[in-house]
Amino acid sequence: MAPVPPNSIVNKTPISARANRMIGGDAPSVYLKKIQQHAQVKIDDLAMNALLGSHGIPVAAIRSDDFDAFYTQRKQALIRLIETAIGKPVAPAELGDSLEFEENDEGFD
Repeated sequence: MAPVPPNSIVNKTPISARANRMIGGDAPSVYLKKIQQHAQVKIDDLAMNALLGSHGIPVAAIRSDDFDAFYTQRKQALIRLIETAIGKPVAPAELGDSLEFEENDEGFD
């Protein structure tokens, strides 16, 4: 797989600043457990999997640290959401290869 652009929307989801700090540089198999065990979270795998799924995140791929599978599956899920919203098929080329976005100090442009 080609390198994924760091600002690919496929690899972004809204999370709190605290959760983002907990993630740090750890792999998902590590940081998901830390988040789940946090005193203010305390959720089991089933609840976390449902939360991940609600963001279009492929659970098996992220829990096994398989970034290529995660990226491919989530990209397809996001494309399906776009197609549903606009009521017609979308060719991935119309979205651009990277599905990048611009981010500034205040959030997204």
